[in-house]
Amino acid sequence: MTDYPIALWSFNLSRAPASVAAFAAQIEEGMQRAAGEGAKLLMLPEYLVECCLAFKPEGLLPDQEMAFLADVGTDLLAILAPLPARYGVSLLAGSMPVQAPAGFTNTAVLLTADGREIRQDKLCLTPFEQDPEIWHLVPGADLKTFELDGLKMAILICLDVEMPALSSLLAKLDLDLLLVPSMTEKLSGYHRVFGCAKHVRLSSCARSPFAVLSAHQRAQRRTTPTFPGRRCICRVKRNSVSQVLPQR
Repeated sequence: MTDYPIALWSFNLSRAPASVAAFAAQIEEGMQRAAGEGAKLLMLPEYLVECCLAFKPEGLLPDQEMAFLADVGTDLLAILAPLPARYGVSLLAGSMPVQAPAGFTNTAVLLTADGREIRQDKLCLTPFEQDPEIWHLVPGADLKTFELDGLKMAILICLDVEMPALSSLLAKLDLDLLLVPSMTEKLSGYHRVFGCAKHVRLSSCARSPFAVLSAHQRAQRRTTPTFPGRRCICRVKRNSVSQVLPQR
């Protein structure tokens, strides 16, 4: 079995950075801490880039937010790209809207310490994400697998992990680790995502057991901080996950 330390960061959306550069600096600080604790991967939640709505242009309408955040995401990734090699820690930079031919996708972006960029689109969208008067995203079409640090991995974003058809597909892929960046507004959604993630792992046991990790945030619409950003270092073995070091 492989001992694979991962840092999970439940990021506080109310941090409200003043610019893309300031936001990237916050993420870099987390990478430094993760590297100092020996982590090989830092995993951030779904829609982390939504923090940058703190400096959106005045008068930006809800149906214009995806285009704004897609541009922010492009600028952010350009700043973050050299950091994994610098610190020796791969970075799953949460998810962000990405311009695609048919519209905007909700896409998780993994920047690896060996210089690769791996992307996974969200396959199953919520009604809010599909609302033409709000965000109007389009779903992805493919589930990708990849190898990192000798482990075979895949990424499912939030609602995707709740889909039985995807669970059945994953059970056939001989994975070592499934990464699940997520965000929900209600505590019930938090428990639903984690409950389904556990079910996915258990349903794989008859074929090829793998570990499942999720970095989650709750999207509480408030102007003051509701909870601090938290990190934990997890050590992943092929058939289990155990948290060993909570951090501030």
